[in-house]
Parts: sequence; structure tokens; C-alpha cells
Amino acid sequence: MQSLKNDIRQKIMDAGRKEFSRKGFTKASMRSIATQVGVGVGNLYHYFPSKDSLFCAVLAPITSSFYSMFDRHHGKYADALDMIREEYLFSAVSEYMNLLRGNRTLMKILFFGHKGLH
Repeated sequence: MQSLKNDIRQKIMDAGRKEFSRKGFTKASMRSIATQVGVGVGNLYHYFPSKDSLFCAVLAPITSSFYSMFDRHHGKYADALDMIREEYLFSAVSEYMNLLRGNRTLMKILFFGHKGLH
């Protein structure tokens, strides 16, 4: 039973990612997402109590990656003067570019998600 619930949750998140990507946050519809998944809107709200909570869940992988990256870099280079060193700049930019390359759709939703991408 639990794996079925996890499967539905993942399907909702996948449909949400597509919906937010196509329409942006404002125009995205929980009803449309529920229809894509094949569940009732009421059931969708058992998994995600609001469109905002679904949006945050969809973006969680990229936002947590950013927080981890910032913690690593700022923990290692606590002094602002260290952060202008070439070693720090190369490391930070390389890691940021890897995040961009590996998460293009989520990055687009994060940065441009208010208006949709298509």
C-alpha cells in the first residue's frame, strides 16, 4: 500500500513539473495535474495541501542542491577575502555549472517559473 502511495506522489510531482514548466506557477492548475495523474482533485490535496507545496516539492532537488553547495563553499571559505581567490571562484562556478547542466528543467522553473517556458 505504501509503495502505491509513493508511486502516486511521484506521478503527481512529475505531472506538476510538466504543468509548471508549460504554464508557469500562476497559470498551473491543480485540477489539470490531477487529471493528468488520473486522481481526483481532493485526493491530490491529500498529498500536497496547496499548489505552493507541490511547487516547492517539485523544486526541492535543486533548492537542496543549492543550499548544500552554499554550505560547503561558505563553510570552507568563511572569510570574504578567501572567496575572491581563484581556487574558490573556480570551484563555485564549476559546481554551479554542473547544477545547471544536470537540472535544466528545474532551473528554468525556478528562475522563470512564474510565466511558463513554452
